Amino acid sequence: MFIYKFDFNFLFDCQYNQLTTMSLITQHNLIREDVEIETFESEYVSGERVIDPWQRLDGWLLSFKMLFIKAILCGSDIPKIMEYTLLGDPLSRKRILDGGHRCRAIHEFKASEFGVVLSDNNCYWWDHDETRVRKKGQGQNRKLPQEYKDMFNSYNLSCTTYLEITDKDARVKFNELNNCSPMKIHEVINSHCSQLIDFMRKEWSSFIGSPGNHEFKHIQKMFCLTPSSMSDLKHMKIIAGLFSIIHRKGEADEYGYCQPGDALRYVRANNGDNEPFSTQFSVEEMTVVWPKFTDGLEKFYATMDRINVHSANQQFKLANHSESLSYFGYINNHMGDISEEDIEMFIRFHGRCEKYRVEEKAIAKKLNSVKDSATFTQLQTDMDLLKESVGQPTIDWLATTNNNGSGQSNLRKRKNILDIIFGH
Repeated sequence: MFIYKFDFNFLFDCQYNQLTTMSLITQHNLIREDVEIETFESEYVSGERVIDPWQRLDGWLLSFKMLFIKAILCGSDIPKIMEYTLLGDPLSRKRILDGGHRCRAIHEFKASEFGVVLSDNNCYWWDHDETRVRKKGQGQNRKLPQEYKDMFNSYNLSCTTYLEITDKDARVKFNELNNCSPMKIHEVINSHCSQLIDFMRKEWSSFIGSPGNHEFKHIQKMFCLTPSSMSDLKHMKIIAGLFSIIHRKGEADEYGYCQPGDALRYVRANNGDNEPFSTQFSVEEMTVVWPKFTDGLEKFYATMDRINVHSANQQFKLANHSESLSYFGYINNHMGDISEEDIEMFIRFHGRCEKYRVEEKAIAKKLNSVKDSATFTQLQTDMDLLKESVGQPTIDWLATTNNNGSGQSNLRKRKNILDIIFGH
């Protein structure tokens, strides 16, 4: 009689291997389809296809857009567009993961926001406006012939759509897809999945793209920023650094996250960087931590405005962004109510800094070119008298802004200098 002996160990090994294999990867359902531009564009206009606010801003030059549109008109193959539908979205909108620049270019061309130069050296627009001024080297402005419009509209875009995935998984895939064109630090910060980043993105959203706006100019002045540092999502790393100062109040790393790379490390603190905290706040937690930050902004703005009023004709202007970080942190984390005496102290200290910054440079320049010993001795005396008049804290303060002013070490040194100035 033959007895079959079942190997239970073998069964266990098979099941274990299957489970571990399945747990090594995450798969999502997806669909692949060809979509005519006419359909794709109409859905983009109606909001059935959208670009998430954490995506990159429009970074294509006009020349890139024109080349892309011309490639479609010529029937050339173009890269596929990657999309996803968000888990829980009742409208099941298709959200662009990779292809935002292409979508914008198509939309802007069909909206007649730009034209393309074709083989006859004329510039063709979807709808021609007779008032357009002819650009040099573009021949005449003309309306794109209907047969070319039909060809353009019927061009098939290859689209892959991941179905019902979470916002976090979408951002992971977005970063994976952009490895071939690495994102800049401020773009990575903006795309990070967290309530904190969503709040940061909204804080200055009403004016961040309008350099002429009063609020834009006010922020620029308060934090000594260039217009370019507040554009193209760059403001995200600025606001991340400012928030970190308030959030880490009283901790050893209070000034540890103001440089771009450190700001990124801060917002991704829960992503395996072994930080002693997490910035993955819940919605409920944000209702507590965010008002502390916005109150900090208001206190800083109010203090700086008071200083400017008291400065009279000598407008109080910080020399660089790293100085504003120090003042922002100190005013909020190490001072209570700001008295009139405090305001005067800020003004006097700033005056000494400005005096030393200007006069030291002038004397040093003369010292480098002087030839006779008598003049050299006199200049050395002038330098000594200047240093004596401004005091060592002033000299030490300016030394911290010469190299990597927003680094943690220099920010700490300036905090200690302000302690001395205010007798803390």
